[in-house]
Amino acid sequence: ADVSIVKTADPTSVSEAGTEVTYTFVVTNTGDVTLTDVSVIDPLPGLTTITFVSSTENSPEGTLLPGESATYTATYTVAQADIDAGADIENTATVTTDQDVSDTDTATVTIDVTPPPPPPPPPAPAFAPAGEPTCFFDVDMLGEVTRVRYACPTGHCLGDYEPEDPAQLNFLELRHWTQVSYELDGRLSNSPPRWIRMRVSDDPPPTAPGQVAVTDVYTFLGYTRTGLVVDSISFDQAVAMELDYDVDRLPENTVSVGIAVWNPEAQEWQIQPQATGRIAGVGTATADVMHFSSFAVIATTGDAVQQAPTPEPTPLPEGPAPARFATDNLGIDPVVDKLWGPITIVTRTGHSVIVTANVQNLGDEEGSYTAELVLDGEVIGSQDVSLSGGEQKQVRFVLSGVPTGDYQIQLAGLTGTFSTSREINWWLIALITAVLAGGIAWLVLRERRKRQIA
Repeated sequence: ADVSIVKTADPTSVSEAGTEVTYTFVVTNTGDVTLTDVSVIDPLPGLTTITFVSSTENSPEGTLLPGESATYTATYTVAQADIDAGADIENTATVTTDQDVSDTDTATVTIDVTPPPPPPPPPAPAFAPAGEPTCFFDVDMLGEVTRVRYACPTGHCLGDYEPEDPAQLNFLELRHWTQVSYELDGRLSNSPPRWIRMRVSDDPPPTAPGQVAVTDVYTFLGYTRTGLVVDSISFDQAVAMELDYDVDRLPENTVSVGIAVWNPEAQEWQIQPQATGRIAGVGTATADVMHFSSFAVIATTGDAVQQAPTPEPTPLPEGPAPARFATDNLGIDPVVDKLWGPITIVTRTGHSVIVTANVQNLGDEEGSYTAELVLDGEVIGSQDVSLSGGEQKQVRFVLSGVPTGDYQIQLAGLTGTFSTSREINWWLIALITAVLAGGIAWLVLRERRKRQIA
C-alpha cells in the first residue's frame, strides 16, 4: 500500500490583507490495495475545514481504489499580521490512512511587501533643473499613495506635495526642494527610499505618567527598491505633519495636547513644536519634523513631558562623500529586420529593442545602484550596478518579441518612447506573382506548341 498528496495554492503571491488563498489537495492511491479512512490534515491556523470535492472513480469520501485520486479544498484569508511580517506563508499538509501509509507536501504563498509596479511617470515638471534626470518615491499614508518626484543626483523634491490618508484626516507637507535621505546599515544615502509607509503600530511604546495618547501610534517606515527596511529617514528642512484626534478622548485635566515623537534612545515621548504656517484647530494637532519615527497625539495632564527644542537639520557626516548616483544618455534603439534576404518583402522595426543608459557615482565611496526597466508601467527587468567613487557604467537591456504598437519605457528614472511596426512590400509581391504567372503561362503555351508540331 502507498499514497501520495500534492498540495497547491492559488494565488501563490499576495500583497494585501483580506486576500483569499484557495488550497487544493490531490490525494492518489499509488499502491495496489484499496485505502480506507483517508484523511487530510493541515495545521495552518485560520484555515477553513478541508472539504472533500470528488474522486476520479466516484468512491465515497475516505476510500480510494488503486490508482484513484481524490480532490479536497480549503481556504485561508491573509491577515494584516502576515503582510506586516513579510514572511512567506508556508505550511504542510499530511494524508493518513488505516493502512499505515502517509505522505506530506508543502505549499508556499509569497508575501510581496512592496507595492505593485507604479504606472509610468508623466514628463518631468518644467521647474526641474536642466540636465538633471527626475526620479520618484511613493508615500503611502494608511493606503493612500502619493508620488513625489525628486532630482536624482541630489534627492531634492521637485515641487510642493501634501500626502494624505484615505479619510483626509492626516497630512504631511513636503516643500519644494526639500532633500529626503535615508540611512541603512550605517551608510547615509543622499536620496529618498523607494517607499515611505505610514502604518498603525501593533506594539506602541508606553506613555509616561501624566501622558495620554488620544490617537493610534503611527509608525513611518522606509523601504528600498529591493524591499529592505531602512534604519532612518531624515530631511534637510522641516516637514509639516497634521494628525486628527477625537476631542472626546481628552482627559478632563488636560493641560496641553500636541504631536509627540518617540525617542528610542531616551525611551520617552517628546512633544514637538507646532508646525510653522499651519494652524492647529479643534481636533487637529500639527508639528514640524526633521525625521520619521513613531508619532502620536499626546495629551499632557501635568509637567511630565517637556517640550522638545526646535529640531535642527541632521548634519552630514564628515569624511568621504557617500555614494550618490546620476543617470543620463537614455538610448532606445529599435532593431530593423529585413526578411527574405536581398529581396526584402517584409521590414520589421522594433521586434527587438536595445535600451541603454549611463549611471555615474557622484560620491567618493563605493555604492550599488539598481536600474529598473519599466515598460508601460510594468517592471520587466532590473540590473544591480556596483560603482566606485566617480565611476560611470552603462546598463543595457535587450527586449525581444515586442508586438507592434507604441510604448513608453523608463530606465533608471529616464523616460522615453518607441514604436514597433511591420511593413510589407506589396508591390514587390505583386511583381513576383506576375512574373511567376507569366512564366507558367509561357511554359503551358510552349508545351501546347510542342504537341501540335508532334
